[in-house]
Amino acid sequence: MARFDLAFSSLTLSLLYIAGTAIATTTTSIEEACKATRYPAVCVETLQAHATDPQPSLQALAETTLSAGIAKIKQAKTFVSQMTNGKGLSANEHAALKDCFDGMGDGLDQLTQSVPELRKMGQDQGGDFLWHKSNVQTWVSAALTNYSDCYEDSDEPTALNGSIKSAIRGHVEPAAQVISNALALVNQLQQGH
Repeated sequence: MARFDLAFSSLTLSLLYIAGTAIATTTTSIEEACKATRYPAVCVETLQAHATDPQPSLQALAETTLSAGIAKIKQAKTFVSQMTNGKGLSANEHAALKDCFDGMGDGLDQLTQSVPELRKMGQDQGGDFLWHKSNVQTWVSAALTNYSDCYEDSDEPTALNGSIKSAIRGHVEPAAQVISNALALVNQLQQGH
């Protein structure tokens, strides 16, 4: 009986060691991928859903991050929509908020079409990999420009007062950070990996 207990204990310890190693590898893998992003702490936080995946692919990490960014930008767009309907706005403020809302819609369309394009990258073993990657990079970059225009407002610096601009920044910037991280992860993707 003692031999059985010893063998069982050894097996249990071995399995715990392997499981512990797999979890450590996951964290390292996510942390390694996130090092190349502009907002690594946000990246790691976004990807916590992959903590149980022993070796998440870079493509899966990019897709997860992009999907999280889409969800966040939808929330920010709802916030801007509510502000647009607010009373007491000047004509310039209303126009700037409408431009922001419209730009967010365009950016959301670009991000949404990027998800299936990103999936095609993983399926494509031919020469179209770079084409799909370029499409995703272009659309995600354009979406980021639309979102930063909401709170940077460089064309009309006086259109939004400080409190409105700060409120928009507080909702849009966190989403833009996640989307920026998704772009950085896409940039790391290479054909056949």
